[in-house]
Parts: sequence; C-alpha cells; structure tokens
Amino acid sequence: MRWVRRAAIGGWIYQAALAARWLRAPDLLFPTIDEGLHARDSLFPVAWHARLPSYYFWDFSSYWTYRPNVAAMLLVAALLALGIQAARAPIKDAATGSIGRFATPD
Repeated sequence: MRWVRRAAIGGWIYQAALAARWLRAPDLLFPTIDEGLHARDSLFPVAWHARLPSYYFWDFSSYWTYRPNVAAMLLVAALLALGIQAARAPIKDAATGSIGRFATPD
C-alpha cells in the first residue's frame, strides 16, 4: 500500500504544476489548436512536442498514423491486456501452498 501514498503525492505534485502554469493565465486552459506542434500549449518543453502523443489533428487520418499516438495506444492496450491477465491468474498462498482464486491471509 506504500505505492498508493506515492501515487497520490505524485498526483498532487502534478496538479500543483498545472495550477502554477494555468492559474496565472486562465486562457491557457483552452488549447490552441495549431497545425504546428511547436505552437500548442503544453507543460512540456517545445522540443518534446514531436515525441509526445497529440490527440487533436486537422485531419483524423494522421491521428491514427502519428507514431507517438500509435505507441501510446499500443502501450494502453498492453497495459489492459496485462491487467486482465493478472486479474485472471490464480493466487498461490505462500503459507499453505494452496492455489485459489481468493487466497486470504491468516
């Protein structure tokens, strides 16, 4: 359960970064849809924009072929498959050696 606290703290730090960026200028909350990736609003440096997924394009055909988008979609699909596989895997109780779907600690 230690990871839950770390994940929550990480989320709060990210929210603080968003607040620091966008509370100064609320107009930045509305994205600038521009053909050039360099002109789009982002928390990340401009040099990273071409390597990050971008889910709004002028034409939807390039949405499915843009390499960072494809990589992000494959990553999400792989994480879903791993999660489903982990949820279906039987749990082995180390204390008793029994294998059961819902092994409970003593």
